[in-house]
Amino acid sequence: MNTKIKISLTPNHDKAIKINMKYIIALCIILIVGCKSNHMFRRDTEECKKPQKNNCAESCIIRSDCTDYPYTLSFVEIDDQGHFQSRAQLNKVIKFIKSQDHQDIVIFIHGWHCNAQPDDKSLKNFEKMLKSISQRYETQNEKIKRKINGIFVGWRGESIPVKLINIATFWDRKDVSIEVGAGSLIELLVRLENIAKNNNKCRLISIGHSFGASVLFSATKNILYQNFINSFESNEISGFGDLVILINPAFEAIPYAPLRDITEEYAREYAKKLNTATIFKKPMKPKLLILTSESDYATRLFFKIGRFFSSTLFENHNEIKRIDRNGNIQKFSQRSMNINAIGHYKPFQTHTLKSVDPIQLTSCNAMPAKWDDMIEYDDTSDKTSKEGWSILFPASKLRLRHIKNSPAFSPYWVVVVDKNVIPGHNEIYQVNLNCFIEELLLAR
Repeated sequence: MNTKIKISLTPNHDKAIKINMKYIIALCIILIVGCKSNHMFRRDTEECKKPQKNNCAESCIIRSDCTDYPYTLSFVEIDDQGHFQSRAQLNKVIKFIKSQDHQDIVIFIHGWHCNAQPDDKSLKNFEKMLKSISQRYETQNEKIKRKINGIFVGWRGESIPVKLINIATFWDRKDVSIEVGAGSLIELLVRLENIAKNNNKCRLISIGHSFGASVLFSATKNILYQNFINSFESNEISGFGDLVILINPAFEAIPYAPLRDITEEYAREYAKKLNTATIFKKPMKPKLLILTSESDYATRLFFKIGRFFSSTLFENHNEIKRIDRNGNIQKFSQRSMNINAIGHYKPFQTHTLKSVDPIQLTSCNAMPAKWDDMIEYDDTSDKTSKEGWSILFPASKLRLRHIKNSPAFSPYWVVVVDKNVIPGHNEIYQVNLNCFIEELLLAR
């Protein structure tokens, strides 16, 4: 028996379809027209090659001699597939950095809604930071002045420059941040580290913000993991460069878990082997510093919502058990780790950073100090494990406190930061915060 089904549309239905199609077409046009192309912003034009003030044009790969302060700003750009936009651009920057001495190499990787175009807010703020640091270096009483060489790693954090609509790029840009971190960026980082290692007068600091922190962690997590294992028995844990800093990172807690696991297990097993309370015997400065503002609602709330409605809905998650450094069984929800941003996942938090004076600084007078002498123990500290220590950073007027949620001197810090220090997700260029980082680096 053959049955014929006839579908009939009323004029109203037909009209509704036409209206909906208009909206769909209009949206497609907005997306196509508004989409930021995946191209380079920085090239060597004729203006960049002039002998006087030779690299001050906004489009130059390396901008130097643009101010009276001793810093330069270089650019390396990476596309959505994680490839260098130009190897010539990369090699020019590497050649320049290799030619320098007595330098601080400061790498900055921007986050969502940013790129390497001249008017980018993140770029402007980074340049202000470089200028501020170089000003302080100029006033320090040193026989040889240090040079600040900033490297801005540009990627297409802003793919659709249409407000409100660009919110929908969250999932795509997060995935791209992992691609960028796992790609050619690793070559740039390793080559820069080799330059710093071969010149003991150089320091290498890497900073990632928001999705830029996701880029940086994707690029360095395996390096950190491998270096921890290889150098552990000497108790001289190496990281990447002098310090990796992730500010208000927009990635979930789950990729950090292996680093947390290994510190807990090694702390327990090697303590047994060596018959000591802790294998991290001496105060150790961090190799990885994760800073998250307590008032960063972008990663605390909106990131969590975005992760909830992503592929995590269809992934299989388990409850996992781990034995901590004290031999206690701990249980963790993989789903919770996969939804919460690393800085807001309480089981992994290790320190707090709070202001002892709410007044915002306008200048910084950071001075070198001996790290061991800076550490304080009070009545709340554990005298056996050394957990619960604190440090007052006098120039930045901040107190860092270990909250007994990790081995006392683990090289990996997940720090909850006072809103007076980092007011929100994008307010990361405060003098107090920069001064704290400088004090941390200067400590011996």
